Amino acid sequence: MYELNDGVGLALVDQHPIFLDLKTDRYLSLSPDGAAVLLGAAPATKESPLFLGLESIGLVKNGPSGLKPCQIAVATGSAPPRKVQFESLSLLLLRLIRARLDQRALLKRVTDLKKAGTIAQTKNRDCALSLLGSVETEAKACRTLLSSTDKCLPDAFAIATHLRRRGVDAKLVFGVRLPFAAHAWVQVDDIVVGDRPDRILAFTPILVV
Repeated sequence: MYELNDGVGLALVDQHPIFLDLKTDRYLSLSPDGAAVLLGAAPATKESPLFLGLESIGLVKNGPSGLKPCQIAVATGSAPPRKVQFESLSLLLLRLIRARLDQRALLKRVTDLKKAGTIAQTKNRDCALSLLGSVETEAKACRTLLSSTDKCLPDAFAIATHLRRRGVDAKLVFGVRLPFAAHAWVQVDDIVVGDRPDRILAFTPILVV
């Protein structure tokens, strides 16, 4: 049996398998024949050319878990707006600027984000909602000062880091849709921060950090 390699995500978009490999920063979709094998509609063995090919490029490895598509709670809304904290606003603005200028490999940036989550987490949901509302308002304010060009990935890195440093278990979510497009956003449980829920519902999650 095979399982996904470390740093690899899988999404099924209309029964069409799409992989994301953080190490190479690339997406890969399968042919209709390959999709049929992966989804079990066509016969396959451990020595199947499909699985051997996926293993050779580092997407899968031998393991008991199987190839499971990414799963996360469906985002249903945003946190209610809260008063902006000037110190937090300034720090988020700095993080957004740094993230937009960051040219490091995707895997390195993900590794740094994981390190940002090693602090104690905020357990009280009311406190977390209040903080999410403040950061939501701060993110909107920051974007009025920065370029309006869509910078979903660096902005998501900045917002997720900002929340994790403040004790909130924020997830960075990568998503895809067909015709192919990719997006990234920040989610805490079923709440989206720094984006619109109606926008991300068009995307299927492929990897969660």
